[in-house]
Amino acid sequence: MPSAKSLLLLIGAALIAVVGGLLGSPWATGVGVVFALGVLGVFPPVTASAVPRVTRWLLWGGLLLLAAAVVVKVGGWWNSPFRDGSLTEGELVTLLGDRARQRTQFVRALAVLGFQVLACGCFGVAVALVPRDRLRGQKVGPLVIVGATALAAATLRAADSAWRSVPDPPPDSHTFTMTGVLVRIDTGPDIESAVAVGALLLGAALIVLTCARLSMVDDVPP
Repeated sequence: MPSAKSLLLLIGAALIAVVGGLLGSPWATGVGVVFALGVLGVFPPVTASAVPRVTRWLLWGGLLLLAAAVVVKVGGWWNSPFRDGSLTEGELVTLLGDRARQRTQFVRALAVLGFQVLACGCFGVAVALVPRDRLRGQKVGPLVIVGATALAAATLRAADSAWRSVPDPPPDSHTFTMTGVLVRIDTGPDIESAVAVGALLLGAALIVLTCARLSMVDDVPP
């Protein structure tokens, strides 16, 4: 079982990440998420010798991909010209119509989505390797479903962000309104961003720890 110190480190890092997302701090969000995922990767249930090597590497791969997704995401927050709110109306109109910036946002959003989808794939294969009787017979089995639901919600949000990041044709007044909403989501983290970070960490924790526990073999070679 994880030690109390490990659990406190995980909870503390997760809280820092969620609050960072709420306040729009790329450093707090990025460091908090990466640290929390790193702690998950070295939890005793994951590193136990009773966990098959393939399952362990799949779980580690999923955690690494999620960390990459968050790092790419908060990189957009850090580099955003909207962070200090000092743009004039003319500068805002010019920036929103910048085709190069629109393409950069789109590529970033696709990268975030790609990393999260690949992470879900790693976790999905790891869960698929767990014997069916263990998933159905253990009380912790439903936690995998809860974790998968939370992670799917975070991934769907990334997909929605990527869809809305598709570069627009030369903007008119209606396009400016839509682009303004997009910029707020990408560079001005709010409650939605904090919830997305929390869902990602919750999903990862439930899937990784539960899958590792259910994957343990009964007989471990010395």
